[in-house]
Amino acid sequence: MAAPQETPIAPRMAFISTTDDLADMLGTLADLPTSPPSLYIDLEGNSLSRAGTLSLLTLYLTNSNLDIEAAQSAPAGLGTAAAPVTLKTILESPTIPKVFFDVRNDSDALFAHYKVALSCIHDLQVMELATRPMTTGNSRQFLCSLSTCIRDNAPLSSTDLAAWTAIKEAGNALFDPKKGGSYSVFETRPLRTEVQDYCVQDVVYMPLLWDIFEHRIQKDRMDEAELAQMAEEYEKDKKKMGFWETMVKEAVVLRISVTWETWYRPNGVHKRKGCWTWGQIREARRRWALGFRHGLCD
Repeated sequence: MAAPQETPIAPRMAFISTTDDLADMLGTLADLPTSPPSLYIDLEGNSLSRAGTLSLLTLYLTNSNLDIEAAQSAPAGLGTAAAPVTLKTILESPTIPKVFFDVRNDSDALFAHYKVALSCIHDLQVMELATRPMTTGNSRQFLCSLSTCIRDNAPLSSTDLAAWTAIKEAGNALFDPKKGGSYSVFETRPLRTEVQDYCVQDVVYMPLLWDIFEHRIQKDRMDEAELAQMAEEYEKDKKKMGFWETMVKEAVVLRISVTWETWYRPNGVHKRKGCWTWGQIREARRRWALGFRHGLCD
């Protein structure tokens, strides 16, 4: 696997505010490369969840002439339009990978408001948890925020990290009620420059993080003793998944399906907890050693 990519240059951005522009953009997405993923997504809204609103969709396209698309008209593209490609068909496609960071409230809002059932999702938060180095003081008990994830994993210069942090803090000050802001800034048009910059910063390093975590997952896969014994078989079937690759896939499917339940709570300290307890990981390891390749944490 290729080494992690360099710090991305400043992306070009287009703000989409009409359904015609949205349709034109969607027509370019169906045939994009899928390995690595081409679509990196973040949603914003006023209390983004079933109880709030979905105001803005930011899409980072890594294999397109345009890098960042911020779609105000996202709701229109989520409907059951006659067009062959809609946001709904892309988000629900089982063959087009989409990358999010902590997909839970995004999924909650999409399903509750537009009946969009996400599929083929890569969640960077879960990938980080699975590949987190188990050094002194580290554990998988709690999840990381995007800021912590970038700080601890992305090979950024101090200048790049400081610039990213400054933009994030400026955006937070505008929408965080605890800092005197309001989530209504995501619904105000034209969108303020500071808000546009904030949205870009949420997705611009996602491809870099995906590459880093995927590299670790594949290294773990090849380091497993049983795979070392099955090297010839592995070469014949490179679709065979490793332990942590399987754990991540199952955890993401589970966290999405939970957001479709009536009892899902979009906010609270419970959301800081990791996807697995130590006991669950140990039992999953035991099941893996016995030959189980799915349902490891059932």
